[in-house]
Amino acid sequence: TALHAGRSGAPDAAAKLAQLAADAEEPMIARATALDLLAERPEPIDPALLEGLAESDSPLLRAAVARALERLPPQDALSIGLELLDDPTRLVRIDTARALAAFAQMEANVLGRESPLRKALSPALAEYREAQLTNAERPEDWLNLGVLDSLLGDADASERDYRKALALEPGFTPAYANLADLYRSIGRDDDGRAVLEQGLEQAPDDADLLHALGLLEIRAKHLPAAVELLGRAAAQAPDQSRYAYVHALAQEAAGDPRAAIATLTAATDRHPNDADIALALVSLNAKTGDRDATIAWAERYLARFPDPSGQVSALLAQLRGATE
Repeated sequence: TALHAGRSGAPDAAAKLAQLAADAEEPMIARATALDLLAERPEPIDPALLEGLAESDSPLLRAAVARALERLPPQDALSIGLELLDDPTRLVRIDTARALAAFAQMEANVLGRESPLRKALSPALAEYREAQLTNAERPEDWLNLGVLDSLLGDADASERDYRKALALEPGFTPAYANLADLYRSIGRDDDGRAVLEQGLEQAPDDADLLHALGLLEIRAKHLPAAVELLGRAAAQAPDQSRYAYVHALAQEAAGDPRAAIATLTAATDRHPNDADIALALVSLNAKTGDRDATIAWAERYLARFPDPSGQVSALLAQLRGATE
């Protein structure tokens, strides 16, 4: 039940997954899977949960803890992760190093010099690289190295890694998407556009590449092109709720809120547990002045999702008062 809640995005999934992960009576594979799913949720993870699970006798569970570290604030992640760098199981050590790599770059940026954390991570990072290079004929492993080098702030090395992946397999679309995102992060969107267009020549209907190019067109303020690309991406990947959501935002930005509402209404039938889509339907209907629809969507939102700011509750009360 907990794993299904996590995979379907149920509003109460985080609590159920945390409970399963902490339950010593359940199988380790189920607990580790619960922790992996919990790390994909938007809610914060309780550091105490990971701290307790890091003491488990199961390498499977400790590795899941390692993968979840990047979801914690730096101080908590380091408190738990530095101990795991000396774990007897290599998988745990390399997953920990991979998770802490971004924190090392953050530290270097603050200090203005090489990060002491980077030095502490070096042995496990070397093991990670070695593990990837044992299958150096596979583009997936060069993709992994590209992600690592990007996290460590080495854009040149990351670019070389992604290019190596594409040299091995020109049809390996994740490398195009990651390389374009690398270029975005260093202000080279023109190069990113060329990479995405090359990828789409290989796979014209790849949803990830279409979505990435659509986002680039938004940054370039080419809204009609963005709407078209993002719509194609959403159509190719109807299981990706985020793609429908971003497509609708682009439609609204392009001056067509009614089309945005239609897009989100169709998406909410497929993704009833997506709070962003539900909240956007409240907001868009309010902006268009459709009071009845706003009330209906606000009631639906409050029945399924928390409203910590009270914004939706206040809007609903205001609209009901106006109606009365």
